[in-house]
Amino acid sequence: MNNKREMTPNGKERPALSCANSSHLATSRCVTRATIGGKAVSVWLKADLDVLTKRLRRRNDRPLLKTEDPIETLSKLLVVRDPIYAEADVTVISRDVTHDVIVDEIVAAVCGKLDIAVQSG
Repeated sequence: MNNKREMTPNGKERPALSCANSSHLATSRCVTRATIGGKAVSVWLKADLDVLTKRLRRRNDRPLLKTEDPIETLSKLLVVRDPIYAEADVTVISRDVTHDVIVDEIVAAVCGKLDIAVQSG
């Protein structure tokens, strides 16, 4: 693993940006979450049950949701996982907008957390 850290233009250390499957983050041990918290900015893409249900209807590749009532299963998973996800450094509300909008909001939220000015491009 490369532990070399990149610096931001204002001299602050820039944490590595890493994406993880949400169920992996939710079920990881506390030490893993503490490591993430100490070395990176964690982002929760929070979506309400209605948004997730709509997305679930378009896909059938979620092994944990291959149950008699996938919506009920999802609801129960959210009750357990949301408190863990809420420990993220920043939260961005996922909703029915383009990916570009969400990406821009993630970048803005992470930059805000790191006290870095967002560059428009």
